[in-house]
Amino acid sequence: MRPCLALILTVASLAVSANAGTFEIKGRDYLVDGKPLQLLSGEMHYPRIPREYWQDRLKKAKAMGLNTICTYLFWNVHEPQPGKWDFSGNADFVEFIRACQAEGLYVLVRPGPYVCTEWEFGGYPGWIVADPKTVVRSTDPKFLKPAMAYLEKVSAMLKPLQIENGGPVLMIQVENEYGSYGDDQKFLQAHVDAIRKGGFTGTLFTADPPPALKNGTLPGITATVNFGGDARDAFKKYEELRPGQARMIGEFWVGWFDHWGAPHASTDAKSKAAEFDWTLSEGISANIYMFHGGTNWGFYAGANWNGGRYEPDTTSYDYSALLDEAGRPTDKFFAFKEVIQKRVPSATFGPMPEPQPIISIPEIKLTAAATLFDALPEPVVSEQPQTMEALGQNFGHVLYTTKVKGPFRGQFSVPLVRDRAILFVDGKRQGVPLDRRVKRFSSEIEIPAGEHTLGLLVENMGRINFSKEMVGERKGLVGPVKLGDKTLAGWNHYSIPLDSEWLGEQKSITGDPAATGKLAEPVIYRGSFNVDHLGDTWLDMSKYGKGMVWVNGRNLGRYWQVGAQQGLFLPGCWLKQGGNEIVVLETDLSEVPLTLSGVPNPVWQLNVETARLSRKPGQELKTAGLKPAHESEFPQGTTWQDVKFSKPVTGRYFALESLDAHDGKNYAAITELLVTDKDGRDIPREQVHVDYADSEELTGDDGAATNIIDNQPTTFWHTAWKGSGPAHPHQVVLDLGSVQTVTGFRYLPRPGKGAEGGRIKGYRVFVSEEKFPGL
Repeated sequence: MRPCLALILTVASLAVSANAGTFEIKGRDYLVDGKPLQLLSGEMHYPRIPREYWQDRLKKAKAMGLNTICTYLFWNVHEPQPGKWDFSGNADFVEFIRACQAEGLYVLVRPGPYVCTEWEFGGYPGWIVADPKTVVRSTDPKFLKPAMAYLEKVSAMLKPLQIENGGPVLMIQVENEYGSYGDDQKFLQAHVDAIRKGGFTGTLFTADPPPALKNGTLPGITATVNFGGDARDAFKKYEELRPGQARMIGEFWVGWFDHWGAPHASTDAKSKAAEFDWTLSEGISANIYMFHGGTNWGFYAGANWNGGRYEPDTTSYDYSALLDEAGRPTDKFFAFKEVIQKRVPSATFGPMPEPQPIISIPEIKLTAAATLFDALPEPVVSEQPQTMEALGQNFGHVLYTTKVKGPFRGQFSVPLVRDRAILFVDGKRQGVPLDRRVKRFSSEIEIPAGEHTLGLLVENMGRINFSKEMVGERKGLVGPVKLGDKTLAGWNHYSIPLDSEWLGEQKSITGDPAATGKLAEPVIYRGSFNVDHLGDTWLDMSKYGKGMVWVNGRNLGRYWQVGAQQGLFLPGCWLKQGGNEIVVLETDLSEVPLTLSGVPNPVWQLNVETARLSRKPGQELKTAGLKPAHESEFPQGTTWQDVKFSKPVTGRYFALESLDAHDGKNYAAITELLVTDKDGRDIPREQVHVDYADSEELTGDDGAATNIIDNQPTTFWHTAWKGSGPAHPHQVVLDLGSVQTVTGFRYLPRPGKGAEGGRIKGYRVFVSEEKFPGL
């Protein structure tokens, strides 16, 4: 028997013999069986970890001194199609919770239905928006009825697991960070009603960032607070809302997630441990987000909407967490364990399990191939292009084809492509891919004389999981397609879901890979390889373009040469001693090496694209002759600074110019920048876009200007520092969406003690109804 399989069989055979207990909140204290307990929780998610490794990760949580595990539940995993439920295998959350109990860990459950967590559509199933009029995350009956039916069902499954019934579950969360989205208490109450209707009678809680606490909770429900730094300030705000009540960090962000085309995120263990130390010294409970991030297998990586830009997340959810993607302890693990040992004398520490073996695979050969277009299904025919959801498809690609007449040479445009499209004429690639991520919605195309087949292979790169852009988030072609000035009609739609059924149809691939790869079409490669010893590895895909990989039928997720992620994690428990099968779908490159390897560590390599820059070629903001609306100096510090103008000004474009920095160096940095309207209220981030930034660091760190309006206190704009960064002045320009009366702004400096670089000192502000000169 393989060791990793033996682990899960051991857990499954354990009898759960816990007696009924109690959990309540009195004043500052969480009480378990009448005794105070400081909750030391770590977040990990069962679908992101191979089921065979659940016990290993839980034992490591116990070894660090944690007493609780927090997990979301995922609607789109459990109800992939209406009324078709899946609670098997890696989706068996009941067994995951039982495994926690077997390791002596309590559990906090966050059933959603909205979970955010950089997960596809924030946990909502794609089919929920097949009707384009459906408004998600609202009281729209078309959304609320199936959403609450899901919540009632999983609440019924959680009932026997609550502590009062002998299980480990202490609390269930109501919705998730709703205060950052809306303020409809009827919507929140519907969640409470569904949980109670399902039979869960235990304690409920909410979790929101400090500014959203008021709108994100309900009377009588305990509130927790989410943040990544400055715990003192966060709990000062909490105390204003809930004086004298029990305090807990619902999510302590110890790292961050990665977007395609951005550097791998990492955070400093020392500074995070210092915040954790203060938290525990104050007797505050905490949930470490993430203790272990894991992997967004298959199609489950989500996307953010940040400053008017679509940002799809990578397959890896390493998160710079306490355990890395393969479950290995990081520096943060040991730093946080030291804090627990120092601050919580009652903490217990289990034995550390043996490390999982890591292996290398010297060479994997791809020996057979076929083009993706060789065996298409029967098409759906309609005059206008249909969305993926309208076709009954959640994930993968759709090939759209129509007939066109040449000759033609000029612009081909699709203003509403979601999310990425490769253009084909008679089955051969043309132009550059259209890409929502970098706002590339048109390409030059040349069509010879006569009638030809024009095709668009459109890929769903992940539905948005945060912000109000989720409303209307459908995939495929969601608007007109134009060839020059002509709107094209008469479409065939070929669904390519890349699911297990599709994969089973690829067994007959027999073509010569060297010849097939030169056909300028997407290619499916197949190969096999042997391993003598089982162990975890990363498949190095850095020589490939874009696509997906399956090993022994398991979808490892997306790879993409833009990076920074270039390696796909392959768990050893998914390998077989002896022969293994691999399938690679390559959509972008006509020729690939036909070999790859397994390496013992993640592969990070960023290939920077100028399309990500907020400054376009030829742009340079010219402020000479412009009259500032305001000028002053920011005091040194890390907390929010409110600035009020001496008199209101009107304009659509808001420019902040940094004249110098507190440390005297050339850099500028801003964490968040919010402009206030005529009533002194923040202009909503959803309508604000970054129009320009003179400089951004995109290689050594993710210093994109869009970070200043992403509502995340752990990310920030930073001018270029790798290589020769430009000197002051530095400017960033916001497009407010429409002409506004502006009365001031709020500025959050770069976070962290000892991280003064780029904190702005002297500055000027300009406001204009028209674009600024040079832009």
